[in-house]
Amino acid sequence: MNIFARTLGGVFSDLFAKQGGLKGRVRWLFIALICEGIALVAFSQMHVLSLAIGIMLVFSLFVQMAEGATYGVVPFINKKALGAVAGIVGAGGNVGAVGAAFLFRSESLSYQQGLFYLGLTVLVLASCVLLVRFSDATEAEEVKAYRDAVGDDVGAGALSLR
Repeated sequence: MNIFARTLGGVFSDLFAKQGGLKGRVRWLFIALICEGIALVAFSQMHVLSLAIGIMLVFSLFVQMAEGATYGVVPFINKKALGAVAGIVGAGGNVGAVGAAFLFRSESLSYQQGLFYLGLTVLVLASCVLLVRFSDATEAEEVKAYRDAVGDDVGAGALSLR
C-alpha cells in the first residue's frame, strides 16, 4: 500500500497543481485528509468483518495518499528552511502517534470509541490544511517552474484561478 498509494497521492498532487498551482496541491491534501477521517470514523462503526476489511483498505489508501500529498506541499512552504519544515512535519506525525497511543491506553474507552474519536480528530485537524497560504509571488514562481519543467503551457490554468 505504501508504494502504490503514497505514489498515487503525489501524482494527484501534481495533477491538482497542473490546474490550481500550489492552492491545488493544498486542496488535494485537504481532500485526502477528509477522506481518511471519514474512512476511520466508518471503520470504527463496523460490525461485519468483510465490511471492516474493505473500509480498512480504503482508510489505508487515503492515509498513504495523504502522506504523498504532504510530500507534494512541504517543499514549497519555505525553500530556505526545507529541512526544518520537513522535520516539523515529521515530528507532527510522531506527536499524533503518541497521542493516539494515550487514547487507546485509556481504560474508559473501548477500541471502537478510540478509533471514532481519532477519526473525528483527523477530520477537525484536516481543516488546519486550509490555513496554508502562499504569496502571489510564490504562486507565480511555482507556476512558471512547473511550466518550464513540463515543457509546455499546461500550468497557465493555475494563473487564471486567481
